[in-house]
Amino acid sequence: MAEKCLEKNVCYVCAIGQQCELIHDIFDELIVKREIAKRGNITSLDDFENSAMTTWHNEFEEGFWFATSAVFHEYTEIKEVICLDMTEEGKRQDLFDLTGKLKT
Repeated sequence: MAEKCLEKNVCYVCAIGQQCELIHDIFDELIVKREIAKRGNITSLDDFENSAMTTWHNEFEEGFWFATSAVFHEYTEIKEVICLDMTEEGKRQDLFDLTGKLKT
């Protein structure tokens, strides 16, 4: 899943919930591996200038708010937020409820 997301050139990855830190770390490790494969080595933090920004949030509402209201990219307008629900209990209704709050 992380590989597919990065292939689509996402600007942000906002992981939310119990496994958020792990998901964040998986994306970060993959970003580093991709940069090393592209460049051969990493010489400075500037080498990640065009890489996805990753964040993690324990609270569902906080993470959703951040992803829909606070994300910013210096060079690219963010026009779309995609939510992947990888929980067993499902957050579909929560996503609909929070999306409704954005419109008001």
